[in-house]
Amino acid sequence: WSPCKDHVTVRCTGYQTLVILGFAVMACILISAVCSLAVVCLVASDVSIKASNKKKKAKKEAAMFNTMIAAIVAFVLSSGGLCAYMFAGASVFAGFQDSSYYPFQAAYIGCYICGTMVGFQFVGMFFAIYRIYGPKPSTSKDDDEDDNNMMMMGGGGGMPPPMMGGPMMGPPMMSGPPMGQRAF
Repeated sequence: WSPCKDHVTVRCTGYQTLVILGFAVMACILISAVCSLAVVCLVASDVSIKASNKKKKAKKEAAMFNTMIAAIVAFVLSSGGLCAYMFAGASVFAGFQDSSYYPFQAAYIGCYICGTMVGFQFVGMFFAIYRIYGPKPSTSKDDDEDDNNMMMMGGGGGMPPPMMGGPMMGPPMMSGPPMGQRAF
C-alpha cells in the first residue's frame, strides 16, 4: 500500500509541474505570436521609409534593428517554450516509469505544429539579422571597377595556384625512426 501512495504522490507532483509549465509555455507562445505579428508590421513600416538623407537613413536603420529584435524575441520564446515542454514532459513521464508501469506517450500533432512554427520563425529571424549585418552593396563606381579588375586578373580571392611537381615530391613532413623502432 505504501508504494502505491508514493506513486500517487509522484504523479500528482509531476502533473502539477506539467500544468505550471504548460501555462508558462502557453504565455511564451502567445508573446511569440504577438512579436511575430509585430515583425510583419515593423517590416511594412520600415520598407516605407525612404533613406534619402542621413537622418532618414538613421531612422530606417533603427526601424530595421527593432524588426530584428522582435524577430529574435519571437524565435527565442517559441523555441525555448517548445524545448522546455518537450524535455520537462519527457522527464516527468520517465519519472512515472521509475515507480510503476506508465506507458510513454508519443508526440502528438501539437508538437509538430509548434516545431514547424519555430522553423518558420528561425527563417524570419535569419533574414531580419541578414538585412542589418549582411554584406552591403557598394555605392561608389570606383569600388565596382576595382572589383571587376581584380576578378579579371585572377586575384579576386580565389584558390591559390597549384603546387609545382607531383604529389609528395618534398621531404617527409616528420623525421624520425620508423614506427615500432626505438631511437637510442
